Amino acid sequence: MGQISLTLAAERDLIDIYLFGVVEFGAKQAERYSVQISAKMTLIADNPSFGADYSFVQSGLRRAECGAHAIYYRRAGEGILALRILYALMDVGRHLV
Repeated sequence: MGQISLTLAAERDLIDIYLFGVVEFGAKQAERYSVQISAKMTLIADNPSFGADYSFVQSGLRRAECGAHAIYYRRAGEGILALRILYALMDVGRHLV
């Protein structure tokens, strides 16, 4: 099983996504979505080449979609480093700087 590491920005993203979900959709749905994102990150950690190559934005960057969001990550050791979890339509170049 691949390891999952998160940057502080990615940790904040997850918290913000959860809190937004609670307010907009309720606690049960927010929890289900959090589990969905966690499961996708586990899949990616086990298969780091899973996501689309986004090296045109930043060297080694990959993107995997999950619901209304996208997980931006790179390989790190025996797994991945999640850099950000952003709403799918957000400008990744602007938010990864």
